[in-house]
Amino acid sequence: MSLYEVPINDDTEVFLHNENEEEDITVIKEKVRKPFPKLQVFLALLCVLPEAFADSLTVPYIYNMVKEFGVAEKEEDIGFYVGLLGSAFYLSLCITNIFWGHLSDKFGRKPILLCNIVGTCIGTIVFGSSQTFHVALLGRFIAGSCSANGTVAKGMLGDVIDESQRTIGYSFYGVTWGLASMIGPLIGGALANPSSKYTIFNYDFWIKYNYLLPSIFVMTLGVISFFVSLRYLNEPAMEQNYNMLEDEYINLDETNMNNDKNDLNETSITLNNTNSNNNRNDTISSSMITDSLSSKKDLPFFESIKLIFSKSSWIAIVCYCLLSLATMLFFTVRFKKKKKKKNNNNNNNNNNNKIK
Repeated sequence: MSLYEVPINDDTEVFLHNENEEEDITVIKEKVRKPFPKLQVFLALLCVLPEAFADSLTVPYIYNMVKEFGVAEKEEDIGFYVGLLGSAFYLSLCITNIFWGHLSDKFGRKPILLCNIVGTCIGTIVFGSSQTFHVALLGRFIAGSCSANGTVAKGMLGDVIDESQRTIGYSFYGVTWGLASMIGPLIGGALANPSSKYTIFNYDFWIKYNYLLPSIFVMTLGVISFFVSLRYLNEPAMEQNYNMLEDEYINLDETNMNNDKNDLNETSITLNNTNSNNNRNDTISSSMITDSLSSKKDLPFFESIKLIFSKSSWIAIVCYCLLSLATMLFFTVRFKKKKKKKNNNNNNNNNNNKIK
């Protein structure tokens, strides 16, 4: 008996092989659990914070912002324009999300994360410094089109976290968005229109750009995320298992892959007719490995999209759409109640004046 120990990833495979070709090969696998990559998970989630705050910071002041633009002829129409600003963010995100995900698979997670941070900061500053509705709409569209870090970060979490701990990593992603959605409106309300709240900001610049300070907060967070991630974030290995098999164990030229596959298929047919059941199963397994490696070559863009949109993906998309509709209905009802209360107060004041 001869003993061979070959490490592949975190698995240890021990082959006990007898020199007699009639005896089968026994394979023993032992799983080794990876340590949880705390730093890489933290940095991936840090890249998500700018876009999360860019969305939640606008909740307290976006209504007054649209009102000051004077774009709505009636006060009843302000909610419509507020909805346009919110829809512009998520419409651009919906259009570009798959595109950014495809680029992250092709060029790596880290450069796409950094590019999205820069784009989110630019769009947020454009929105915060806008003096007209159209410029604000453009800023929201830019910020939304560069807010795919949520998708890319989830892909990176799947790359760096062991399969047994992946659910914990994804739960941290949900916690990050939840904290940003909870803290964001508080910060946005505290920083909006600072000239009327804090004497240190009582200057003409802050009076003119009274909604710029929340955007500066997002930009500051984005700058910190950018440089920290640039220095410490590691690019995960893309297609690690496939590359290891192809480069270290198969070691075939790409130009000869199809020829080797055809030869292997012909050998499979011959051995199926002559050898025993065990040898036949080994031959079929070799053919399946070659087919699997060939199928993992780069697929066309639209073919990969077909694989992405499975039944579970559609269920998740429908759930997110329903959640977005519920959020829009909440703000619509909120603004209508606020307006109704204001009208009732005005009517009461008018009645009191008439009585006097």
